[in-house]
Amino acid sequence: MKEESARLETEIAQLLATAERIDDQEDKELGSDVRGDELPAEFAFRENRLAKIRQAMSELEADAKAQEAQLPDQNECGPPPAESMPAKRGRPRKKPIGVPDDKAQRNFTDPESRIMKAADKSFVQGYNAQAAVDSEYQVVVATMVTNQAADSPHIEDMVARIEENTGQLPDEMSLDAGYYSDTNVESLEKKNIDVYMPPCRLKHREYRDAKPEPVTEQSATRERMKAKVLTDEGRAEYGLRKETVEPVFGQIKECRGFRRFSMRGQEACEAEWSLVCAAHNLLKLARYGAKAMAEQTVRVAAFPKNATPFLVAA
Repeated sequence: MKEESARLETEIAQLLATAERIDDQEDKELGSDVRGDELPAEFAFRENRLAKIRQAMSELEADAKAQEAQLPDQNECGPPPAESMPAKRGRPRKKPIGVPDDKAQRNFTDPESRIMKAADKSFVQGYNAQAAVDSEYQVVVATMVTNQAADSPHIEDMVARIEENTGQLPDEMSLDAGYYSDTNVESLEKKNIDVYMPPCRLKHREYRDAKPEPVTEQSATRERMKAKVLTDEGRAEYGLRKETVEPVFGQIKECRGFRRFSMRGQEACEAEWSLVCAAHNLLKLARYGAKAMAEQTVRVAAFPKNATPFLVAA
């Protein structure tokens, strides 16, 4: 036992010395904060990826449950609960209520963005940028960025922002068919806003040849608005969009080269969009300000030398 004990002590000392030498060597090569038992890089990547996937799945499930909570209570304002109704024949439901669809998607880079259809009918991951534009100077008076592809849910918020920024409601608004809903028309009319908003999209030839149908006080909101935009006055007022808001988007995209957000997250993208529109407004101010100064200079020069000019700033 004495001989065996001595041999084991010698081997243990050698092992400890070897371990210490290897530790010092690895600290020099890898750094002192590396233990040596970390997961390999490929395993760590897969673990992080799996965690992101599980988080995204949880968020999709939460969204589905939130949508279910927004549905009307069928026990109060709809048909009786499914449990009390006889079974129906036919194809089953695609998915249970409150469960995300199998094709539901989540973006890992910017989870707040959504897949939307672009003007060329392709699909992009992004946001819906809104702008309200003054018809006289093409100045942007209100902005918004949303992750909803539909435009119609945002009229109330945009009108509120217009009033907040300018101190007054617009006298008139021209909006394309994507903003239409009976509720939107009635809400704007209650605010005494003269609105021109076609209830449906018409091709150029259909719009050119369409005639307004006669309407009465009993006519539906949709019928009244369709007849309104097809009158000569309605065509002229709605046609202002071509020289009001459409050029602004064209100038921002083509002349300024702004076609995609550099930021991530809805709040950051809305700040970026506001900055882009502010730059657009500064250019308009420089243009019309220089024009106004030139007109004032001409008016001042028209006075006699000993006369005092009286200028009124608009």
